Amino acid sequence: MTVMLCSVFFVGLFSSAVLAHTIEERLLALEQENVDLKLRFNALEGENNNLRKQVEHFIIRMKPLESKAFPLKRQTIPEQVAFHAFQDGNKCIQNKQTLVYEHAPINEGNGYSSSDGIFDAPLAGLYVFTWTVADFHDWYATELMADGVSRGATIADNGDTDIATGTAIALVKLNAGSHVFVRRSIGGGCNVVNIAERARNSFSGWLLFPAET
Repeated sequence: MTVMLCSVFFVGLFSSAVLAHTIEERLLALEQENVDLKLRFNALEGENNNLRKQVEHFIIRMKPLESKAFPLKRQTIPEQVAFHAFQDGNKCIQNKQTLVYEHAPINEGNGYSSSDGIFDAPLAGLYVFTWTVADFHDWYATELMADGVSRGATIADNGDTDIATGTAIALVKLNAGSHVFVRRSIGGGCNVVNIAERARNSFSGWLLFPAET
């Protein structure tokens, strides 16, 4: 009986030792798997950081290319082009001098400059221009200049002591950026008259048809 109990005891001790060894091996295996997973996670995190840096670098390189490839997205193209400008106060204008119309209550598209009297076409197309010259006791001729070429003319001529006016209209094809202005061509005197409710020197223009694209 004693021998049997001892045998059972030793068998139990052996089984416990085997079980403990098996558990220990399993724990070691799990720890190794955990280490491997951490290494793989660190490697993936490093790859993710590298990819993020590559994407950021690509975006930075694409920004100047995007501005060159799609410039119209950053430009404001006017839908309407029209202006009306007039002078205030009597003036003396010499031959070949540009008439500056300092008041521009209408300037759709911002093509006209009241500082120098020049209209810069915002869009290519067919434009209509009209201008009026008012003269007192003399004769006075003006012309419409477009890119250095005369495109129309008018004259105010009066030999007595009253005010004379002359008005002209012209249709002109322009490119975007073309320069248009009115200048004195010739005359018997330099005075132009601007009297409220009687006569003013004025300059107007508008886009009739845009150029086909």
